[in-house]
Amino acid sequence: MRIRTIVPRRQGGRTLIAVMAGVWPALVAAQADTAPTPLDPITVTDSADFFRYRSDSVSPRLIYDAAYFSRFEPLSVGDMLKQVPGVAFTSDVGEYDAPQLRGIGTQYTQILINGERVAGAGDDRSVFVDRIPAELVERIEIIRAPTGDLDAQGIGGTINIVLKNAGEFSGGQYRSGLYRSGDGTLRGSGYLGYGGQSGRFSYMAALNYQGRYNAKDKRETLYDADGNLIGLAQEDDVRDSRDIAGNLRLSWLLATGGTFSVDGYSVGTDRDEDQLSPNFEVEDGVAELDAIEFEHEDIEENSHGVALSFMQPFGEARLNIVLDYNRFDVDIDNVAGAVEDGAELALETETIDTDDTEMRLSPSFELPLGRNDRLHVGLDLARKARDAATRTAEFDEDSGEFEDETEINGVYEIREKRLDAFAQYTWTLNARHALDGGLRLETTELEQQGFDSDGNLRKADDRQTELNPNLHYRWLFTANDQIRASVARTLRRPDFSALVPFLEEDDGEFFVGNPELKPETAIGYDLGYEHRFADQAGIIGVNLFYRDVRDLIEVIEIEDDVESPANSGDGEVYGIEFDASLPLVMLGLPGVNVYGNYSYQKSQVADPFTGEQRRFQLQPIYVFNLGFTHKLPPRITWGVSFLKQGRALAFASDEIATVRYDGNLEAFVEYQIRENLWIKLNGNNLLDAHKDETFRVFDDDLPDGQLEAFEVETESVGRIAILTLRGRF
Repeated sequence: MRIRTIVPRRQGGRTLIAVMAGVWPALVAAQADTAPTPLDPITVTDSADFFRYRSDSVSPRLIYDAAYFSRFEPLSVGDMLKQVPGVAFTSDVGEYDAPQLRGIGTQYTQILINGERVAGAGDDRSVFVDRIPAELVERIEIIRAPTGDLDAQGIGGTINIVLKNAGEFSGGQYRSGLYRSGDGTLRGSGYLGYGGQSGRFSYMAALNYQGRYNAKDKRETLYDADGNLIGLAQEDDVRDSRDIAGNLRLSWLLATGGTFSVDGYSVGTDRDEDQLSPNFEVEDGVAELDAIEFEHEDIEENSHGVALSFMQPFGEARLNIVLDYNRFDVDIDNVAGAVEDGAELALETETIDTDDTEMRLSPSFELPLGRNDRLHVGLDLARKARDAATRTAEFDEDSGEFEDETEINGVYEIREKRLDAFAQYTWTLNARHALDGGLRLETTELEQQGFDSDGNLRKADDRQTELNPNLHYRWLFTANDQIRASVARTLRRPDFSALVPFLEEDDGEFFVGNPELKPETAIGYDLGYEHRFADQAGIIGVNLFYRDVRDLIEVIEIEDDVESPANSGDGEVYGIEFDASLPLVMLGLPGVNVYGNYSYQKSQVADPFTGEQRRFQLQPIYVFNLGFTHKLPPRITWGVSFLKQGRALAFASDEIATVRYDGNLEAFVEYQIRENLWIKLNGNNLLDAHKDETFRVFDDDLPDGQLEAFEVETESVGRIAILTLRGRF
């Protein structure tokens, strides 16, 4: 029995709402006589601060300084993102690799590093953020609706990861950590960074090593349609990763008043995955060993990027030129097999070699118009090359050799050329009202090629043009209150492999790619309110969102036993996002900071097989966070954080999966040894949270199929501890 991998039940937001209902009146009353202050961003200077920035942009975005996350000692960007509003993960338990803004799939979330696109592993253009060390990050920006200078990719939204910067980073920092997994295995981590300035030259360099170890215990049970137990398995799954990463920034202030900078980053990962699963058949309540399945996988991933940036002012105008190059490559060697009937051996090997590179040139010009208005125009010229090869072979016992079973579209090449032009105009009507609107014209040329079943090279090409407007409005109706409203057109480009027009066969069923796929597009609306408490002491916000999605990409049946991706139908995504971070000193609790966020998110789409309305794949109905920190004089700080997300569903032609996660409780205690030296103990997954999946399997495609069996998987990793020594010099 082999059970698949495709998260949690409703409960959650009432606690946060109750807390805020009690806190809000006291805080508002306490600041009633305070003189209004300008709407500048919050500057986080002390690691005890626990507030997000107040962004003064017209477009809606949330900005979180690294200090916001540091209390709970995140290892990676994935660990950081689980604390911000509206980000869900439907990964294996204990892993936070592929973020889903608004809960919809990772392919709808755009990931940027320093504002630039990055190459990634996924055919769907997704980027796995668990490989990016948290220590390298200066801040994280959640961009709910884009402006014209950003790629329109990202119907769910955009996450911009800003790395530590020369000029903002002075002196040295170091960190040494020890990670204890749920099964008692120890792994180490370390970080060293240094930055400074000499005359017109500033610099920053950092190096990070981290060991990530996740030992999962999974129990799988199989029942027939009447609920009788007919099979079970107990799987051990160990994932052992080693990441080495670094970033470098050099910046020169030119004699002309301009600046020139060089930014580079590199992340290398070696990962071993081992699975062992005895499978049992159950008949009349008696279990009998059927097979022992095993799998070993070696993964080597490397990401590199370098950007050259030039800025030259001309009076109040400004010329910007960015030349950016980034590359991702992954090599995977997998051996899987089973010992059956006590002796018979079945083996399969798989090798995956994917290279993805992109080079981009972006000149732009910012021009002041009048006293407060500004026009930003520019071009983005990009070339992407993606070469992918997935080769499989099965061992034939009769011949004693491996026979090639590579799928027809397992080896392919894609070349993508982009020419984008944009114009963005910011119009400050007066001290309280501002508009920001623009257009982005995106032109894409695609060429793909691969081999068909007869070994013949086949090619296909396509050209697409999309015009994506955006408009944002901000109303500062008091010194500490603002309302934002936005409308923007965004899109999701098709998966690379879905564009390859080559027929693939699997047990008599066929799949063929579609090179004529159009991008999914969406008109998105956001309406948000934000209140900043006096003296920058906290912030609270609420945002309503709606996405009208057109030309959804779904796999449909084009003829008997032949499926293909197609633009089929429309959908909608909508919900409400709430977040707050503030101190409780006004309630007589000095040194106590609380934060919380709650996102209620729903969607609707017509299932291509049943025609019935359902949610987007794997969208949790809510995501909920609540936490606090308490600083005790003179040197101790402690805190607790709780994360919970709702049930999610996944749909296939003959299967429906339900996924649930238990709540994740984290806690820390930190002691300041001296002025620039701290030691901290973190506990993660203190409630030993489980991931539970239920699969309903039908004997034919829905809606005609009848329930044939259902499978239940329960997965856990145990409690995790992290000991950290951190300092500055």
